[in-house]
Amino acid sequence: GAGAVTDYNRVGWRANRDITKGEEIFLDYGDGYFTDRDYYNHVPLKDDFNRADSLIKQFDETIVRKHSISNKTIAQLMWNMIQDVISETPRTQTALLHLSDVSSLDMAISNGTARSGLPNHIRSPQWLEQNGQCMDNLYIGPSTISGAGQGAFAKRFISEGSLVAPVPLIQILDRKGLDMYELVVNRSNDDNNHNGDGDDYNNGDIDNVNDGEEEDYPKIKRKNDEVIMKQLLLNYCFGHQKSSLLLFPYSTAVQMINHKSGNESNAKIRWSTSAHHRSDWMKTPVENMTTAHSGLMFDIIATEDIFPGDEVFLDYGPTWEKAWREHVAKWTPVTDNNYVHPDVFNSLYKTSRVRTIREQKIKPYPDNLQTACYYDYNDDEEEDEDEEEESGDVVKVKWDYINDVEDYNQDDLRPCDIMKRYQVKVEGKNNETSKWGIHYTAQIYNHIESDSMIPEDQTHIVTHIPRSAIEFVHKEHSSDVYLRNTFRQHISIPDDMFPTVWMNRSEQ
Repeated sequence: GAGAVTDYNRVGWRANRDITKGEEIFLDYGDGYFTDRDYYNHVPLKDDFNRADSLIKQFDETIVRKHSISNKTIAQLMWNMIQDVISETPRTQTALLHLSDVSSLDMAISNGTARSGLPNHIRSPQWLEQNGQCMDNLYIGPSTISGAGQGAFAKRFISEGSLVAPVPLIQILDRKGLDMYELVVNRSNDDNNHNGDGDDYNNGDIDNVNDGEEEDYPKIKRKNDEVIMKQLLLNYCFGHQKSSLLLFPYSTAVQMINHKSGNESNAKIRWSTSAHHRSDWMKTPVENMTTAHSGLMFDIIATEDIFPGDEVFLDYGPTWEKAWREHVAKWTPVTDNNYVHPDVFNSLYKTSRVRTIREQKIKPYPDNLQTACYYDYNDDEEEDEDEEEESGDVVKVKWDYINDVEDYNQDDLRPCDIMKRYQVKVEGKNNETSKWGIHYTAQIYNHIESDSMIPEDQTHIVTHIPRSAIEFVHKEHSSDVYLRNTFRQHISIPDDMFPTVWMNRSEQ
């Protein structure tokens, strides 16, 4: 299935502090997630929590303690007055809503207003046993099916009829949102320019690439109404041929569960019995569903005993199988002889010397490949004192990576240009004799998934990079997922599970 599976399967979450057993896990979505959505205009941002923290501390220090107010009634009246004053700043007011009782301020001063607003953020094992579902039964690894990419495997024994994994679902109300069209750049300011369906190219699904900030900036529009392919996301969604609705699963590892038909599968989906599943939505027409939040859930249930290390399989359904057989019958290989998948290239040339950018001008690598280097950037790096000083905003550092080769972190793999290659004497490990080896100097760039971004005004030159820390990766927009003849098909929800009220289109 060339182009039918994602290349982005190595992204994970890391704890940025110790997490207590039973503690709820939170991510920082960034202020933009809330400021860009009007219905979140009351949600406190980081500055609002900081302002609230400062306010309660000042109240305690300058009013309660300084004036020795021991009468709780008086202190409460004064605190109510302060809360009335801040009503004009709704985000800060929300940060203090749970602190209406003045006696609760001491705890908020100790823990902060954000943390004190979550009294149940740590749950007992007993509570979790009664109310939670295990999300840790699966891990991701190379599938046992050739060409299927990654698969999901059992971490522990899962008995027949038991829960393999809970599956919260994000609803996509109109599958046409995953249609892809050929786009063209329109440099004209003529208001009569429209896209293929008669709508102005600045409206609908096609946005002005500069959001209208500069009138002379090139604009993008559909060339015509022909759907040239579907987005890769479709392959990971559940759906039904008679419905516009798609459901994307977003719990741990379940997106990697591959297909086997009938009795060859060892798991199945069912509607969740969890209290978090909004079963009332199953009586709601698709066009009346909300997109503000998720609500639907599957449970994946073992249909036989599954042992540690077994790959988990679902039956994707006869519609999916038919589409796959038709795809295989019609598929032809890529005609571009210069295309090489990076996994193949890395396997063939794992220890070969890497060409510098100057050498690549004479003997280039395949057009779709670029070099990438493992580089753990952090803001505290200092320039290598042994290297010559650089002028301007060039930062020159010696490669120093704490992990061994087998433990390289994929988040640290960044695009790079190989500038120099040279011999160095490498110290042996475990009293081994020193030997000569090849190291590289490279300019390092950011990639879109970097947790820590190199500042735009800095150029990072890293020296003494070992060959093991250099790989070949796809250039942007050059992977096989962009091929026109790739397989795209949703995973089928069985007819006996799918609500009739959701069937809002003729079978296609």
